[in-house]
Amino acid sequence: MKTITIGAFEAKNRLSELLAMVEKGQRIIITRRGRKVAMLCAADNKGVQ
Repeated sequence: MKTITIGAFEAKNRLSELLAMVEKGQRIIITRRGRKVAMLCAADNKGVQ
């Protein structure tokens, strides 16, 4: 699956949709003013409490 890049403002407005995409295996890079600042990816539930 191809990684999607999205701006911070748009990510804020579409968070629920983005989380649903991540649950299906999509990786999402979040940018601010053209610079990469974060990545959304599925958490491994084995070590999460």
